[in-house]
Amino acid sequence: MIPQGQVEERALVDRTEFMRDLERSYMDQETVAKMLKWHEAYERWLARYKSESTKRAYRESWTEFFRWTQRFPWAVLSSDAIAWQQHLEDKGLAPASINRYLAALSSFYSFVKRDLRRQDDGTERSIFVDDSGRPLENPFRVGTM
Repeated sequence: MIPQGQVEERALVDRTEFMRDLERSYMDQETVAKMLKWHEAYERWLARYKSESTKRAYRESWTEFFRWTQRFPWAVLSSDAIAWQQHLEDKGLAPASINRYLAALSSFYSFVKRDLRRQDDGTERSIFVDDSGRPLENPFRVGTM
């Protein structure tokens, strides 16, 4: 079995490998279904960018954040974003680099919240919701951090 953190990280590599890893992991079916939706969201978000350097930078930001936080994308809180910003500062990264990391993740969560919708009982809403179905705020948005 593959630990959840590694499954999340590998989810960004290849959809075929991702599916194989999910099948071998110990996650329940609901978690697997959420991972598939969020992986699709990640792919659609990156596909919106034409520049390969932007895609590479955003992919790096995404991968490093989720490797560091060890959370599922739907479980990220603004406190995680604040802690990660502090972690990047502690590593000695330049402010411009830190801003790039934060902007990448903010862009992803804005995309999920605004552009990516699903149908639930005839209702269209973001996949970024709490357990009761209420929409969540972008954890990387200025003002929530």
